[in-house]
Amino acid sequence: MDNPPLLIESICIRGGKIQLLQYHNRRANLARSALYDCHDLIDFSNIIDIKEANHTITKCRIVYGESIVKVEYIPYALRPIDSLKIIEIDENYGYKHKYLNRTKLDHYFSKKDEADDILMIQSGLVTDSYYCNVAFSKNGRWYTPKKPLLNGTKRASLINTQQIIEKEIHSKEIYGYESVRLFNALIAFGDIELSTCSIS
Repeated sequence: MDNPPLLIESICIRGGKIQLLQYHNRRANLARSALYDCHDLIDFSNIIDIKEANHTITKCRIVYGESIVKVEYIPYALRPIDSLKIIEIDENYGYKHKYLNRTKLDHYFSKKDEADDILMIQSGLVTDSYYCNVAFSKNGRWYTPKKPLLNGTKRASLINTQQIIEKEIHSKEIYGYESVRLFNALIAFGDIELSTCSIS
C-alpha cells in the first residue's frame, strides 16, 4: 500500500508570537490520526524557533507526516487580490486535510486567466479560493461556506468567536451579497475585501 501523503501547516508568527497555535495543533493531530494512525500529539510550539522569525510577519512552513520532515521560516508579504474567477471543480474532489501535494488545485488555479485568484464551486456551492477561505457580507453580517474544501485555522477561529456564520452559499446567490473577504492563517480577516462585482 502507498504511504499516506505528506501534510503541511503554514503558521503565522507575528511580533514574535505564534498565531492560532491551538488550531494548527488540533488540525495536524487529527490529520496524523486519520492518515497515519498516529496518536502521539504534536505541539508546534516545541518545534518552532521564534528566534528564526525575525520579520514583522513570518510564515513558518512545516512539512510533516508521522514525524516532522522540514521546518522553514519565510518573510511574508500580502499579495494583492483584486479579482476572482469562478471555477467549477470536480464534485468528487476532496481536500479535507492540508496536503503538501496541491497538483489538482494548481490545475484549477491555472484556469484563472487574467483574474488574481479563483473562487471554486463544487456541486453548485461555493467552497474556497485557491489561497484562502472566504466569507460574504450581507446586511452587516458575514457568512462563510458551510462545506469548504479545507476547514482553515482562521476560519475555525472566526466561527468560534462568532465573527462569521456557516451557511450554504449557492453559486447563483453570489451577486446577492455585497462583498467577499479572503482570509487564511497569514491573511487577517479584512485585509482582502472585494466587491462581488469583482467576481467573473
